[in-house]
Amino acid sequence: MMWVFFLLLGVALWPAAGTMAQGSSAEVGYRDRIGYVGTSPAFSPEALGAATNFGEDAEPVPRGWTVVPELSVKEVFTDNLFLTASDEEQDFVTELTPRINIYGNAKRASVRVNYAPRGLLYANNGDENTLFHQLFSAGVCELVRQLVFIDGSATITQQNLTNTGRGVFTNFGPGTFLGGVGDNISVTGERTTVTTYRLSPYLVHRLGDWADAELRFGYDDVSRSDEDEPVDDSRGTTDSTSQTYYAKIESGSRFNELPWRATFDRRDIDYENADSTTFQQLLGTVWFVYSPELSPVGSLGYEDNSFQSAGDEVSGIIWDIGVRWTPSGRTTLEATYGRRFFGDRYFFNLSHESRRTRWHITYDEVPYTARQAQIDEADAARGGAIPIIDPVTGLPTVSGAGIPRLSDEVYVQRRLSGGVVLEAGRNDFDILVFQDQRDYQDSGARDDFWGASILWTRNISRLTYLDMSAGWTSVDTNIDPTKERQDDLLSLHVGLRRELGRHLMSTFEYRRVERSSTDPTADLVENRISAGIRLLF
Repeated sequence: MMWVFFLLLGVALWPAAGTMAQGSSAEVGYRDRIGYVGTSPAFSPEALGAATNFGEDAEPVPRGWTVVPELSVKEVFTDNLFLTASDEEQDFVTELTPRINIYGNAKRASVRVNYAPRGLLYANNGDENTLFHQLFSAGVCELVRQLVFIDGSATITQQNLTNTGRGVFTNFGPGTFLGGVGDNISVTGERTTVTTYRLSPYLVHRLGDWADAELRFGYDDVSRSDEDEPVDDSRGTTDSTSQTYYAKIESGSRFNELPWRATFDRRDIDYENADSTTFQQLLGTVWFVYSPELSPVGSLGYEDNSFQSAGDEVSGIIWDIGVRWTPSGRTTLEATYGRRFFGDRYFFNLSHESRRTRWHITYDEVPYTARQAQIDEADAARGGAIPIIDPVTGLPTVSGAGIPRLSDEVYVQRRLSGGVVLEAGRNDFDILVFQDQRDYQDSGARDDFWGASILWTRNISRLTYLDMSAGWTSVDTNIDPTKERQDDLLSLHVGLRRELGRHLMSTFEYRRVERSSTDPTADLVENRISAGIRLLF
């Protein structure tokens, strides 16, 4: 397969493509078809924003269907296929990925589908040849005008069984840290295919200028392709379903000086081979509008939870007090302090926009589950957060610490993240730092993540783009007092994209990942070079 690699490499670096005259069909074609950074039209900001665009105030959206089939062929060379600490094995891998991107918009319905079967052919390890299915889809339908709706989503992804195994690097690349969707090229035996789907009918109703009400039921399912035990001996996860009951009523324009909101939220999670989990919360919130810029806020309620926990109590009174400050239309600050069953709870969110930059800092503390993280990942596609298709790899990207190791346990997540997006002419910079702590409530295990990344995108010409990224993540895993471990992961990525015609793009990529660990058998390094083409029909 070496000749395939050099053939695709030559196409990717074909110098004539960079000299096409301005205004040619090739110049305007490819980006019009897939978006500025390689995002398919099914997941463009306009399409995503239209997903729930119903009601009297809805903006008109073009109706019809957009169907964009595509095919990508990539040849990859890796110097450590099995991600081992010693006796590294080289191999050439051919990756064939047909993809279908669909965006449909009717008068009262919208749907988006991104499906890609990904075939891998190994030159020296034919027994590892395989096919992975990947799906991101979401839709919403207005059943009764301005009253009854139903929305849903479905995903198929490959995820790691653990944060400490060799498979952690399959999800470590441009725009990603731990968790999320990897390219699956490395052979580790620590991967599973996770399928999720969710359906949620709901009713919304406006009570004049007094209040707005919403009543919702949700059903979702999370299943794995196998039931392998995680390689770090931590508690695994099993197939599960959940039912959600949600009700909300919030004040209308009559209460502009004293807005309020009341919510009831209950989620019952049934695991196939583990005890069920229930989260239930009744909460009331009031804002005191002191001025257009300043609004103190207070919340009071009760949570009635049921799950396995080493603690004495998982239910009780919940409350928060804080403030919302909006000194301008470009700057917003929210901060609260309160109590929940796990102790003090803090929340902070600061966002600021200027002509060229967008800044954000967020801190929050919430009880969470791995299966809920998977469902929320699917819901994010409906809201536009993912999948953002990486222009070089053609893969969806996820920022931050991502989905946790697969476990049925409830954990309390304490997450701090901050970043800035800078647009400077032909250069775009995306800088992210985060700290993520996960305290598992039954086993006492704990995961700590610290990380930082920088992504630089350079528009070299109308047809050529350069992407460079570097990332660092420190993972401190404490499964029990006798199994504490710390890993430092480093990633470097360089990618080049070039439009060769109206429907054709070439890609070239170099990646290096490295891990140093307190477990010397876990140290490893991989270098990878790939070249490929993407064709839209």
